Amino acid sequence: MKTDTLKAIVLSEIPSIADLTKDKVIEIIRDYIECDKELLYKQFLGRKADRVMGSIRDEKGVRIYLSNGAGRYINVETSEDVIDLTNVEKQLFIKLKGLSKSYKKTIDRKKTVSDQITMFDEEPISSETQ
Repeated sequence: MKTDTLKAIVLSEIPSIADLTKDKVIEIIRDYIECDKELLYKQFLGRKADRVMGSIRDEKGVRIYLSNGAGRYINVETSEDVIDLTNVEKQLFIKLKGLSKSYKKTIDRKKTVSDQITMFDEEPISSETQ
């Protein structure tokens, strides 16, 4: 089943829940998923490979190998291929852009909630203070 279809199913089940566990989402989508054990194992290995390669870092803690977006890991310290480095740069930019939007959305919501809390903490206006 396509991700968009699963997304619609999840949204129909939980239209406005603010906090949701991964287990709850799994419970919702479980009956709609067909299990291909070979594919699942290959995906598991791929995620494990990504984690291993992402854990290889220099002395400053910066990743050495980064994905080019086409299933290859590029050593950004030693690569001399401008196309590979450009593809890595594009991947990083896409992720940075998405994270920046999510960060801003979270900060905006936090400010809205904080302002509401502050508003309710203030002394109520009474007829005596007017």
